[in-house]
Amino acid sequence: MCRHSDGAGCLHCAPLEPYDSEYLASLDPPVKYLPFHAFLRKIQAEKYSGALAN
Repeated sequence: MCRHSDGAGCLHCAPLEPYDSEYLASLDPPVKYLPFHAFLRKIQAEKYSGALAN
């Protein structure tokens, strides 16, 4: 699916989720707004992580 070299990266092979709080806190300058689709993925991850814990 990816056509880039081994040293490059794209959204398909990125190891971090765009809403990772530790990653967002480490950015300088900080991110002001979370993209809408990243927000939706965050909400879904929180929703389903609680359902699987039971």
